Amino acid sequence: MRIIVAIVVGLLLTSCANLSLNDVYRSPTFAYQDTRIQSLDWTSLNGMTTIELTNSNPYALPVTEISVEIWLEGNPWLTLDNTSVNSLPASSSVDVNLNWGFVYKEILQQAKGSYDKGEADFTLHVRPTLNVPVLGPQTLNWQADFTLPVPKLPRITLSSWSLEDISFTSLVLNLGFNVENPNKFSVDGKDLGITVLNEGRALTHIGVPDMNLNSNTSSKVNTQVSMSLSDVGLAVFDGFRKQRWPDAFDVEWGGKLSSKDLGMDLPSLNNINVGGLN
Repeated sequence: MRIIVAIVVGLLLTSCANLSLNDVYRSPTFAYQDTRIQSLDWTSLNGMTTIELTNSNPYALPVTEISVEIWLEGNPWLTLDNTSVNSLPASSSVDVNLNWGFVYKEILQQAKGSYDKGEADFTLHVRPTLNVPVLGPQTLNWQADFTLPVPKLPRITLSSWSLEDISFTSLVLNLGFNVENPNKFSVDGKDLGITVLNEGRALTHIGVPDMNLNSNTSSKVNTQVSMSLSDVGLAVFDGFRKQRWPDAFDVEWGGKLSSKDLGMDLPSLNNINVGGLN
């Protein structure tokens, strides 16, 4: 450090009388790189924001303190504990990765509008304090805006059902579903399946064709299920008589999900109960 101070002082003493401060010290610069989703489920998300810090001075600048905050919709929200930056090397740039995460209900509580529209606007605030030779501590203020989706579970509802065929031992039902993607990104489904239950006991399981849903779109799925009369009992006939889906019957969906827009797998559908049409 004494050598660095001597260099700076020497420059000051040997320069001309009108030498400006910018000739011996230039403030480091900040560049926002990107924010990537590292992992998510249907309740929370973990991300990583990368920033680049550039020191164009011919000497290193020790970082004595750095404050990193993420604001949500213009209000303070998260304070990040980041101590990985101890110094800015001379005449070079360094990338800094900031790991953070949030629970979706926190978005709902603080910015319901963001939750409803399926994406939230964030502002990254970075305030480093540098120990500059001769000048002493210098605090800088940097910020950058970015947007992230707020993932939501696809909505699946039983929209129609009817009797297709019946015999002395079995019956066949037509089932119609509406599958909605409420997200700001695409959702693709594969290895999908439907299970029909009677008072919690599985009666039958059938596969469903793969689906590709763009953001904020829905699709109709129609399929047939065959069940034994001894399994369904009188419940299904009581439903026909009342013209409503049997109270004892439930329908569950399962399968693998991914998103081309996000470039990653999504949490699977695990026994998502869509209930019945009443």
